[in-house]
Amino acid sequence: VTNVITEEKIKHPIKEKESIEDFSKRLDTLKLSDKEKRQALLIASSTRIGTKTDKVVRDFFNDDLKKSDHYELTDSDTFNHFIIQLERLKAEFDSKGLTVVKSEKEIVLHDTKMGVAGTVDLLVHDKKGNFYIYDMKTMNSDNFNQKYAGKKEVIYDTRFNGGKSKRQKHTEQLSV
Repeated sequence: VTNVITEEKIKHPIKEKESIEDFSKRLDTLKLSDKEKRQALLIASSTRIGTKTDKVVRDFFNDDLKKSDHYELTDSDTFNHFIIQLERLKAEFDSKGLTVVKSEKEIVLHDTKMGVAGTVDLLVHDKKGNFYIYDMKTMNSDNFNQKYAGKKEVIYDTRFNGGKSKRQKHTEQLSV
C-alpha cells in the first residue's frame, strides 16, 4: 500500500489561512529538529500546491478559469504552459467522446466495503456511461528527465533503500 500521510497523522499541520512564512515561525517556537521542520514545511508546501493546482483544473474544466495571479500558484509563463497542457488534455477527451463531470467542489468517492475513500482530480465519462478517474500529481522538479547524482534512473523511477519509486507508489494508489 502506498504511504499516505493524512491530516490526522501530521504532527504539526499548517492552518487553513496560515502563510508558509507564519507557519515556519510557528514551527520555530516548537523546538523541532531541522529535519522535522523541513519535513513539516515540505508537507505544508506540497499540500498547498496540490490544492491550488486542483482548483485551477476544476476552474478550467468548469469554464471558469481566472488569471494566473488569482491562484497565487506560479509565474504567468509556467501557468500558461500548464493551461496549454490542460487544453491538450481536453482536446484528447473531446476526440474520444469523453465528458468531464463539472463540479465546484472536490468530488469524493468512497467504498464502505473496501474501507477506502478519496477525492478525485478529474472524473470523466463516455457516452455508454463508463466512468474514468484521473489523478493528477504535482512534483517539485522534473522527475521524468532529471536524475539523482550517481543514479541511472530518472527521479520518478528511482528507489532508495529497497523502497518504492514514485511511479510504483502512484500506480498502487490508482489501483485501489
